[in-house]
Amino acid sequence: SHGNSWGKEVALSDNNFSPIDKASNDAKKVDGYLTTPNGSLKKYDVKTGKESTISTDLPSDPKDETRKNGQNALPFRKDEIKVDLKPLKLENTSFPTNIKKPQL
Repeated sequence: SHGNSWGKEVALSDNNFSPIDKASNDAKKVDGYLTTPNGSLKKYDVKTGKESTISTDLPSDPKDETRKNGQNALPFRKDEIKVDLKPLKLENTSFPTNIKKPQL
């Protein structure tokens, strides 16, 4: 995804694949998908080298000059349970002998 930057004509760059995005997809031979501040979901097809817009219904930034819809992002409630995505530490964990310790 691209965040909404500030500056001259950033709405155009934030809402499109960058040359680095495309080069990375080309190198990996994997189609690219991009969510944008204006509410678009875009696809970069590595076989054709073309971009297409799949949807314009995603939540969008009200400050984006090229906003495609009125879908605001839903903020987390203050009491919402959040998941900590930090790696688990398993140094002092015991495992049954018939189960292998996971590789992290």
